[in-house]
Amino acid sequence: TGGRARAHQEAIVAAKGLRALGLRTVMLDIAPKPSETAGDVARHMGASYLVLPSAGAASIAKLARSA
Repeated sequence: TGGRARAHQEAIVAAKGLRALGLRTVMLDIAPKPSETAGDVARHMGASYLVLPSAGAASIAKLARSA
């Protein structure tokens, strides 16, 4: 396999590794349209998945400070 499919599988492996560590994680999807792939990775990671299509650095920093 190549390209995106391979990258997706590698991301899933990494996500499962993070979940196994018991880390509390958040996946921020800042693409103009929500990504099914990002949501899938977030599920495997056990992460909260937030869709922020128009997020800039300031709004992400604000979100992080409030967490």
